[in-house]
Amino acid sequence: EQQELVGRSLLSGALGNRVINTRVQRLSLSGGLALNSEEFEGVPATESLEALLGVVYRLRSKWDLDFDSSLYVLPSLTESGRLRVQFDSTMSADLIGDLDFRLIYYNRYDSDPPAAVQNVDWGLTFALGYDF
Repeated sequence: EQQELVGRSLLSGALGNRVINTRVQRLSLSGGLALNSEEFEGVPATESLEALLGVVYRLRSKWDLDFDSSLYVLPSLTESGRLRVQFDSTMSADLIGDLDFRLIYYNRYDSDPPAAVQNVDWGLTFALGYDF
């Protein structure tokens, strides 16, 4: 919303490797290509080809806390100098039985948004969930 983005679709393919894979931690690295189709307020829809570089990390603690983070860097291959970055991080905690609490942070960066549009969008979400 801060970036006045009407919509974005990504069609991507990547290869990756889990460099750490234990019961407590998981670290994955990936790379590939993405076709980005996006539309901003008052600007016609555009498509671009982007490289995709990703890091995903998960930590499970012995206190029923989980930490999940992902970082994707998407340099444009068709728009010179444009770089997009997506970061997501979630902390989840088991409360009672099937009830859990989540704190979710996201951050989106675009080095070359349309004129008069912020280049950073971020947010924080608090959530309660129940598994049936």
